[in-house]
Amino acid sequence: MSIKITIPNTSSDVLTFGSANTPTAAQIAGIDSGSSNGQLALYTTASGTSTEAMRINASQNVGIGTASPTAASSRRGLVLRGNANGAELIVQSTSATDGTSDGFSITTVGTDAYLFNRLNGFIAFATNNTERARIDSSGNLLVGTTTSVAPLTIGKAASQAANGQLCIISPTAGDSNISGMSIIKYANDSSTSQVLMRFLMNQGGTGQGQINANGANTAAFGSYSDSRLKENIVDLPSQLDNIMALRPVEYDYIESMGGGHQIGFVAQEVQAIYPDLVGENEDGMLTLTDMNKNDARLIKAIQEMKAIIDTQASTITQLQADVAALKGASA
Repeated sequence: MSIKITIPNTSSDVLTFGSANTPTAAQIAGIDSGSSNGQLALYTTASGTSTEAMRINASQNVGIGTASPTAASSRRGLVLRGNANGAELIVQSTSATDGTSDGFSITTVGTDAYLFNRLNGFIAFATNNTERARIDSSGNLLVGTTTSVAPLTIGKAASQAANGQLCIISPTAGDSNISGMSIIKYANDSSTSQVLMRFLMNQGGTGQGQINANGANTAAFGSYSDSRLKENIVDLPSQLDNIMALRPVEYDYIESMGGGHQIGFVAQEVQAIYPDLVGENEDGMLTLTDMNKNDARLIKAIQEMKAIIDTQASTITQLQADVAALKGASA
């Protein structure tokens, strides 16, 4: 292998490593700085064929796998470029059919930064060599899943989601008047047709209910109640005995549950009367659904009214007997 070194002393002289400005096929590698426009190229040789591997041109753009790192129609591999407005790192596709595409790029424009996939694909984010999130080709954000059902889709395995699929933690201890989450709708409609949040199961195939607007400054839970969704409709049997059997109570939560005084019911007692209102958490603790502290107050009031009515009914029965006895004595 021959080495030629020329020390430039005129504008026409160049510094060249290799037997010529472009290395021959017999060489393993070479550096060519002999181009008249001041470009520096690095060559490699495989199977007797010399190939340019990287180039730095006169504008200080760096191209890997391309001889023209400033021409969008011919960029390949990795391209670094910059100007007065910002800088850009471009990773080009090697397909000959998409030479005009930038592929993947990180770009700065002034004080702004952009992450681009200019092709029709997604951008994935991974840790520990495992995908954790992606932005798909439609601009949807997916976390813990690769299937999108909404602009934001979150999906985690049960073992990874002890606090649910989405956990919102407020920033400070003294933020009682700051909402943990806000649902903002565009339409100015306070009727019950305004849906604020919807709940579904069966991978979105079965609706469970929703939260609606309920007139000015009010929201309420809503159920799917259209007659077209129902069959076998019959009157509900008498519930007075069940209501009288319920026990509204007040109590204090234990310290591990945060403490505090509350009004309501005991799940085990309700379960014996209305089992469909009782659920069970993963830790085996029972829950009550659709029975709040005002339900406890109202049911207690019904029980008190029932006692009054029973007393009045007994009094009326006694009075009726007394009147009948008087009528019999005067006859």
